[in-house]
Amino acid sequence: MTIQLTFELVDLVIFLIIAFIAGTAASALLFRYSYRNNALVSTVLGVIGAFVGQYIFDALDMELSGRFFQRAISIADIFVAFIGAVIILLLAALVRRL
Repeated sequence: MTIQLTFELVDLVIFLIIAFIAGTAASALLFRYSYRNNALVSTVLGVIGAFVGQYIFDALDMELSGRFFQRAISIADIFVAFIGAVIILLLAALVRRL
């Protein structure tokens, strides 16, 4: 069984914009614009947060109106990525304290 993932450059740019917004908002909420907040770190945090958030929402059987790769930046997609990024940052802070 072969899985092919095809998307256009526009989809990737929109996904990275969503990831940047979510990562920046999550780090601003938890770290109050500390030195950790730069564009690359926020984008990577948002990308990982998007996958974690989508997994959590799917596991809880919660459906929001937005979905990634639909050529529109929706509040639902930003919210899902934001929740995932916050969870990642909280887990990182917990591990750092151990």
